[in-house]
Amino acid sequence: MEIEKREVGKYSVLIIREKVDLYNLSDFKKELLPLAEEKDHVAVELKENRYDLCSSVIGALISGKKRVPDNGSFILINSSETVTALLAMSGLGRFFTTVEDISELP
Repeated sequence: MEIEKREVGKYSVLIIREKVDLYNLSDFKKELLPLAEEKDHVAVELKENRYDLCSSVIGALISGKKRVPDNGSFILINSSETVTALLAMSGLGRFFTTVEDISELP
């Protein structure tokens, strides 16, 4: 799995260069979870997951968010309308903060 790490302001950003699914989930978690434990502000760009997120990927994102300190932040970047709607329907729209573009990170 190709993942780029970038520092943008106070955020450590993971830019995922392919769709995250059950087949490459372990690679995704190996990058996300330690980063969330080490950094106060984490963002994940999911533009390759335009149409869906399997429940295992959602679980990994929840685990990542829970590892960020209470005074930190965890943001999803570039989630599609479909993914945003999926998060809203599942009740996770209130749990995750989303922005359209990396330039919109606070």
